Amino acid sequence: MSPFEALYDRKPPTILEYARGSSIQVLDESLTSRDELLRTLKENLTAAQNRMHQKANAHHRDITLTVDDLVLVHLHPYHKTPVRQHRQHKLSKRFYGPYTMLERIGTITYKLQLPSGSHIHLVFYASALKPFRGTDNVSACDLPLESFDNQAIDQPHEILDWRT
Repeated sequence: MSPFEALYDRKPPTILEYARGSSIQVLDESLTSRDELLRTLKENLTAAQNRMHQKANAHHRDITLTVDDLVLVHLHPYHKTPVRQHRQHKLSKRFYGPYTMLERIGTITYKLQLPSGSHIHLVFYASALKPFRGTDNVSACDLPLESFDNQAIDQPHEILDWRT
């Protein structure tokens, strides 16, 4: 929906190209300059869209993973605060793993084999995964535990006594 449609609740009027042949000289010049302006605007808009596409796709990387590949998982520290809260986000780990890929669910989603104690969903977008390059016998580092103020949350084993 264009801003015009949002404002006026109808499609914008189409501006037809001027067919030369007016007997009034001023009108002919005005409509010719309008056509040139519209042509220039369309060219500039197309060029700007092409630049935006090139910049957006400059850092795009195609990831092709197969089943049983080892991958590293990128946890976004600012978005995944229930997973772990860090005081210094810049110093926290960026990638965890390596973990084994179990299956490819969609074109860009993959299911991973995470440790049993992790509180994270098993399905990740391809943008959050990075192929692991190294030896296969590396043990996976644990995902961060749930914490409060960067201190682990302790759970009691049993309740010994209570007061009423």
